[in-house]
Amino acid sequence: MVNGRIAEELVHELFKELGFEVYPFGYEQTVTGLTYSLKEIKPSKRSRVQSKIAHMPDFVVHHQEKGTFFIEVKYLSKGKLTKTQAKMYDEDTLFVLFTQKWILCISQPELVAGVELSDDTYRKEFMLGHREEFQFTVPEKDKIREYCTHVIEILGTGDSPDSQ
Repeated sequence: MVNGRIAEELVHELFKELGFEVYPFGYEQTVTGLTYSLKEIKPSKRSRVQSKIAHMPDFVVHHQEKGTFFIEVKYLSKGKLTKTQAKMYDEDTLFVLFTQKWILCISQPELVAGVELSDDTYRKEFMLGHREEFQFTVPEKDKIREYCTHVIEILGTGDSPDSQ
């Protein structure tokens, strides 16, 4: 849970440095009083509204030229984000996944279609800096590589971030 919060803060700061406006959007930020109540209810016992609230993306990020995006941040120490988990989120959600080696990004429809990402996965098209949605410039990709180095320092060790 601590690493998840660190990952959220890193995404918040990274997107700000990349020129995006960053708005906390998850239920922890918007309906804080409900946070503890929802955590007490097993996911299988939640009402439809409770489930939708629990699966609000962490951020809305906006850039005047690049657009507006829902961002859900996940930290994966050894596991992977599953198709079942992804189905719970809005189809316009982009997942920014922190592993001990990479900062990955994948859309909700890609996950639902069966694409699996884990710490052992290296596919250039799923590296945050290479996502077509954002059209990152070379200096922006360099900033993402810098953050990837911080991720490795803070959250774990792994391969070089030069691939980002």
